[in-house]
Amino acid sequence: MTVIDLAVERKKRAGTLVEWPFLYGKSSTGKIKVWRIKVKKQKDGTAEIITQHGYEDSDELQKAVVRVIFGKNIGRSNETTPYEQACSEAASKWEKKKDKKYFASKKEMESDTTVLPMLALDYEKRFKSIEWPALAQPKLNGVRCLAHKSSETVIEYTSREGKPWPTLEHLTPHLLKVMVTGERLDGEVFTRLLSFEDIVSAVKRQQENTLLL
Repeated sequence: MTVIDLAVERKKRAGTLVEWPFLYGKSSTGKIKVWRIKVKKQKDGTAEIITQHGYEDSDELQKAVVRVIFGKNIGRSNETTPYEQACSEAASKWEKKKDKKYFASKKEMESDTTVLPMLALDYEKRFKSIEWPALAQPKLNGVRCLAHKSSETVIEYTSREGKPWPTLEHLTPHLLKVMVTGERLDGEVFTRLLSFEDIVSAVKRQQENTLLL
């Protein structure tokens, strides 16, 4: 258990309101975004999951509330009350938000130097802002990936969420021949032999289809 997990667990046992720490992220324009989640136990035994988000300098954060009426696994040893279930779901949402380039402190956010693959842009809408010469490619039905030659023998593969993809190491011998150290190649992982769903699965988890990428 992390320090945050322990603090949340103590709050859950002690009262009716559990708050997770604020998370911070940067928008494409450099503005600081904030996101938080909390769970409030209701007198009728149900619970509310409350999320708030917006820009740090906003007068008021946008708010969304989801009511959890039922627990899970009723009658079993791992049965949860609505309040416990709401806390479990909120904890999961908080962790998933961190996977999307949000951080538990602004210091941690500012120190992050991970370079992410860019989103595909519509050429017809953006061609006037392109500085030529430039490289372009057609949009394929694959997943965005950034390959970085960090040394003479290593290629690092990064997803849009900033996660490493070690499953793509079979591509390394080929890329080592055409990339120079320090170079980054931004593009898509794609094959016509697999559907989009199967491509996503093959990238995230080593399997037989992975070698088709």
